[in-house]
This record gives sequence, structure tokens and C-alpha cells, in this order.
Amino acid sequence: VVAGSGYGWERFAVVAARNYSGALHAIRTLDYEDHAQRPGFKFKVQVSDKEDEKRRWEDEKHLDDTWVRVILEDDNDNDPHLTTTLVNLTLAENTPLGHSLATFTATDQDEGGDGEIHYVIDPSSDPGRRFAVDSEGRVRLRRVLDREAAASHTVRVLTVDGGDPARTATATLLLTVTDVNDNAPHVAGPAVMHVPENSGPRHVADITLDDADDWTLGHGPPFTITLAHSATPKIKQDFAVDFDARGDEGRGVAVVTSLRALDREEAPVRLLPLVVGDAQGLSATVTVTVTVADKNDNFMAPAAKTIAVTRITSSYLLTHSSSLPPSLGHQGQAGVVPLGRVYVEDADDWDADEKTWAWRNRNQHSLFTLDPYTGHLAMSTHASDGT
Repeated sequence: VVAGSGYGWERFAVVAARNYSGALHAIRTLDYEDHAQRPGFKFKVQVSDKEDEKRRWEDEKHLDDTWVRVILEDDNDNDPHLTTTLVNLTLAENTPLGHSLATFTATDQDEGGDGEIHYVIDPSSDPGRRFAVDSEGRVRLRRVLDREAAASHTVRVLTVDGGDPARTATATLLLTVTDVNDNAPHVAGPAVMHVPENSGPRHVADITLDDADDWTLGHGPPFTITLAHSATPKIKQDFAVDFDARGDEGRGVAVVTSLRALDREEAPVRLLPLVVGDAQGLSATVTVTVTVADKNDNFMAPAAKTIAVTRITSSYLLTHSSSLPPSLGHQGQAGVVPLGRVYVEDADDWDADEKTWAWRNRNQHSLFTLDPYTGHLAMSTHASDGT
């Protein structure tokens, strides 16, 4: 390469190769994004066949030369360039949909600075798909914010150029969500209470409340609790709900009291509607359950159950015609067919484990067996057709 023969000569060298040729090499970095290099290079290359190395490039009879023009082509070797890579933002959780949050602008030095840029939200940073970005890099709110679900978001915006393979750059939106008093209090405990059957007036439970909103902003206690006006006259006759503002460390509790003896057979469960409110007056109606714990205070009465057993080869199909659910089919095991538990009329529904069963007159049937502790009856597979 002839020194000083043209722009860029110093970036190249010629190495002699076989077959009377010379290989042109770039010996310095070539950069399309360098505006001076972008038009390309033009320089002169000489060739000599004189053997005397000292006079090789002086004897014009043994020299020839040519002009070489190198056109520089662009390569997608630059990531998109973002003017801003980080935005911190604080918004209330009731920010309207479509609200513009931030704008990230990127340029691409490749393709003469006119490279095409696409913007996309990294889906792993936005699993709820609450955010969207347009072709100009504007990030907007596409779904409502909920501080109680997520008090902050780290949203990554990817800028992608049009190269193959594409190159990317990442911008980050750090969003802090502030609270709005949009959640009424809810029962913290107990949601289900128990009172013994036939017991007189007594304390049932102290109901405490909780609130998902930010208490430091006054969106919480002290709470209020009252029995709802919608409570039935029966509930108002059976229960009293008194508010104790000092309970639960000053947050307030509802003291539930039964006013008279309760009969489980009349109603095993009583539903108490309560109006609960927070310090700013946001209220809601919640329902708590009072279960009347059963007492064995009812006599048993005789009852009947009809069971149809159909013999199908070695299998038996059972159909119960009483309150027990029908069985779709039973394979006889160890020579017996299970028939279920002996049915008895008993208003007390909790004491099956307390019952015992026995054959009348203590005379066991030859074709049936009875478990005295569970009441389960089984039939021998040797039983013939009949009743």
C-alpha cells in the first residue's frame, strides 16, 4: 500500500500470496458509524518483481500500480442507545387507565442512524399485563393498579433494533403504588363461632377486624362494628353484638353474646350480619357464622331402610331407597356383600361414634353380620333370592 496515496491507506496492508496475488487486509478497526470512514477509502497499491529488496520500489521498470477503492458496509454491531435508562415514579392505585407513565427514547447508530427501533415490555417483568408501550416508547397503564396486590412494580422496557440478529437495550421503570382507602375492613377472627346447645345466655366470642389498606395513612383502625339492621328478628332475639372500642389494643372488637338457650334441631347454624367500618367511614356488611354445638338431647326412634341387591355373576349391585346415598356396585369380598350402616331416626346428628348396635334378642342372623361399633351390615354371598 503506497503511503499517503489516499484516505485510509494506513488502515490496510497487502500480503503476498500464492499464484502471483496479494491479499488485502484491514490492519485497523473499520467503523461505519465514524462519519469520516462512512464514504469509504481510496488508495494506491503497488506490485514489484524486482529481487533486490533495497531497490525494489525504485525501479519503475519492475513496478505496476492500481487504485483500490474500499466501500464500507454497515454491520449491526451497536445496541440501541437510550437517552434514559431508569425512571422512578410514584402513583396512587386509583390512577386512571391510559395514564402515561414515562417515555423511553432510543436511537440506533447502525444503518446511518436511521435504524428501526421497536419497543416491548419484558413479559417476565409484567406478569399481570398492567402496562403497555407504544411505537414511540411511551409506557401507559393498561390495567388498574392495586397496592394490596403489588405495592411496587419493576417494569423492563426492551428496545429492539431491526438487525438480524437483533440487538437490544433495556430501560427500567420503578413504580411505587400508594394506597387509596378502597378496602373495607374484614373479619380477622373468628369467622365461625360455637355455642353449646341448650346453654343459657353466655359470651360467645370477641370478633376482631383487619384492613388491607395502609394504616399509616389512616386507612384502618379504629374500627366500628354493629349488628346490621337487616338482621332477622330471630337473630336479634337470640344474639346481642356490643362494640368495645378499647378491645384489640384500641382497634375495637365486637362482643357477641347469646341471649337465650339455642336449639340445634331448630337451626344448627345462625348467620349474623355485621356492619364494619374503618376510621374514615368506609364500611361493608360481613356475615359471621354461629354454630350451635349439638347435645344428645333427643330420643332415637325406629326407622327403616330398604336395600335392593342384584346378583350379577359374582358381583352385586346395591340400591338404597332411604337417606343413604345409592351405591353403584359392590364386588363381594371374602364371601360378604357390604350393605351400609343400619338406619335409625335421630335428630342429634353428631353421635354416630357414640352409638352401639346389636341384634334384637341377641339372635344373630345366619346370613348377615353386624358390626356393633359402626352399625355396618353385611350379607353373605350364599343368600338366595328373596326378601
